[in-house]
Amino acid sequence: ADRHKSEFLAVLAHELRNPLAPIRNAINILPMKGDDPATVQATSAMLERQVGQIVRLVDDLLHVSRISRNQIELRKERVELGAVLSQALESVRPFCESMEHEVTVALPPAPIFLEGDPARLTQVFTNLLDTACKYTPKRGRLRVAAEVARGVRGAPDEVVVCISDCGIGI
Repeated sequence: ADRHKSEFLAVLAHELRNPLAPIRNAINILPMKGDDPATVQATSAMLERQVGQIVRLVDDLLHVSRISRNQIELRKERVELGAVLSQALESVRPFCESMEHEVTVALPPAPIFLEGDPARLTQVFTNLLDTACKYTPKRGRLRVAAEVARGVRGAPDEVVVCISDCGIGI
């Protein structure tokens, strides 16, 4: 149980850092562009999403008793994959910019809807993108692509998301 608690706290600390980068970026943008209503509105919306993510993570911390049962509550809902990926990209954008990475996104023209926990999905993609950014040499390339793989003989469709980079690999 102690090992699970330690692992959980380490992951949680890492997860809490992810939303802080775009918040820090917003703090720098607002003084420069505070007179532009569109920038203020977009920045405010981003801050609201990132603070919501932090609140969710702190809620997880308050439920540490679940660690001993090795459970994390999923709050499933209908969510659009593009929105989840946008939030994850928003979280790593300052890091990618500091590394001068080129980031491309390729999604199907029609929205892809999933039944999933948007906060957890965002965490997963943020972690993957953060790792790709970290282990890609400066001025590298990252690519995010998604496609629907049709199920066979009545099986449900699957969504495949690929995050690729030009780094050293695992």
